[in-house]
Amino acid sequence: MKQSSTNGTLPSEREALLQNFALSATTRPLNREVIDRSRCELLDKLGPEVLVEAAGVVGLFECFTKFVDATGRKANSDKIQNIMAFVLSAQTWIYSVVSWVYRQ
Repeated sequence: MKQSSTNGTLPSEREALLQNFALSATTRPLNREVIDRSRCELLDKLGPEVLVEAAGVVGLFECFTKFVDATGRKANSDKIQNIMAFVLSAQTWIYSVVSWVYRQ
């Protein structure tokens, strides 16, 4: 398998770390120990830039969930694709900001 430039981790390992972090942060009821463990693992293996980016995406997802819940509407699959596109755009923006901050 091809290794990435992110601290020598494999793409499948990065994906597993990111999924674990996202699931720990969005599973209810919240379990601080599980969140802290997955956060530390992500930080140790992928670095602070990836942790900040992942936390931003998780936060945006949580925000969208609250918006949908507040309206009483159920998100349909057509709208989910639009939301996903927005989240990915926001993720790119967050990464750009974080990269800029670290260059300063």
